[in-house]
Amino acid sequence: PLTVYVVDDDPGILQAVLAILGRPGTGFQLLGASPCGDSAPEIVADGEVDIFVCDLRLPGADGLDLIARAKELRPGLRTVLMTGYPSPDISLRAFIGGADVLLHKPFASPELLASLRAACNGQRSFCTEAARHLSAFLQASQTTAPILGGEPLSQQEIELLTLLSQDRILKEAAVQMNLMTSTQVDEIL
Repeated sequence: PLTVYVVDDDPGILQAVLAILGRPGTGFQLLGASPCGDSAPEIVADGEVDIFVCDLRLPGADGLDLIARAKELRPGLRTVLMTGYPSPDISLRAFIGGADVLLHKPFASPELLASLRAACNGQRSFCTEAARHLSAFLQASQTTAPILGGEPLSQQEIELLTLLSQDRILKEAAVQMNLMTSTQVDEIL
């Protein structure tokens, strides 16, 4: 089974994840859990954790910062960001911040398992509400709004982000936009 490490300060969420992943046949095993993210990036960096699941809002920590640190220590690590506060801003921050999957809380067992599968398959997956938020923002901005204080997006960047927000994996999006052939993408990835 693929291993999962979870950080969430809500004991109910930790218990739910433990119960869901403890069922036979899920294909996942909870390797560890913590109510705070102090040492989480270093724990997942050792290579034993396949998927890092982290809450966005933690006491004294930001889940996206923890995900960024964990990916810095272990490039290629798959991540799921959880939030109980869905909004267009959070969806955009999660997407640009490098979360592979955004999962809204509370969630049911099938949603958690689908999120973990999407992450381990290399998909950028956002729940329907988050994808809708992100698509609406991208369509409304049409290159006029800078993203998180940066430069405005090009039309090509908006198209790519829109495809990715619709559960397209990077390879599919690059080929669909005629940026690269399937063979070129395979060579890079």
